[in-house]
Order: sequence, then structure tokens, then C-alpha cells
Amino acid sequence: MKSFLYGLAISVPMTAAIVFFALQGRQDVVIQQKAHEVQQQIQSEEFRRDFAEAWNDFDNPPSSSEERAEKKERFEARQEERDSRIAQLKRQRELLSQDLDESFEQMDQDLDDMRAALRESQGIPPRAN
Repeated sequence: MKSFLYGLAISVPMTAAIVFFALQGRQDVVIQQKAHEVQQQIQSEEFRRDFAEAWNDFDNPPSSSEERAEKKERFEARQEERDSRIAQLKRQRELLSQDLDESFEQMDQDLDDMRAALRESQGIPPRAN
């Protein structure tokens, strides 16, 4: 009976650790997927901006200077909106990258703590860093 209780005492923390790392890994995958989606959106917006600029340069200019000024003003306003969206998406990507870095650092710390607890429970002296 004593060995059964000892086995149970060891297996419960190990099971909890496995579940914890499985959930942590799942969270990391979600963050990576979001970062990939944001990167795709950035590339799409940059393409739209560059294509619009190329098309504007290629397009036949209106005949009057008033029409040209109006068209240029509208074009520049749209380009500013695109640049603003791109900047916002880049900030979002940076935040996701920071979240992922923090998650990996926390996971490393948790793994070190768990190893230390296992060594302690088995009577192995702690490692010197």
C-alpha cells in the first residue's frame, strides 16, 4: 500500500505537469498563428499600397489641373490610411512577438522549477547554476 501511495504521489504532479505543458504549448501555437495572420495582413496591405501607387502613376491624368489636384488629394489620403493600417498591424505583430517571448521564458522557468521539485522529491541535491 505504501508503494501505491508513493507512486500516486509521484504520478499526480507529473500528470499535472504534462497537462500544464500541453496547454502552454497550445497557447503558444495560437499566438504563433495570430502572428502569422498579422504578417499576412501586413503583406496584403503593403501590396495594395504599392499597387495603388503604381496604378496611379500609370493611369492617364485628368485633363484639368483642378481634377489632378483632387485626384492626387484622394490618392494621398488613401495611401495615408494604408500606411496607418500597416503601422498598426506592425505594432500588433510586435506585441504578439513579445507575448510569445514571454511565454517561452515563463515555460523555461516553470520547467526549471519542476526539475528542481522533482530532484527535491527524489532526494537529489539541487544543481548549482
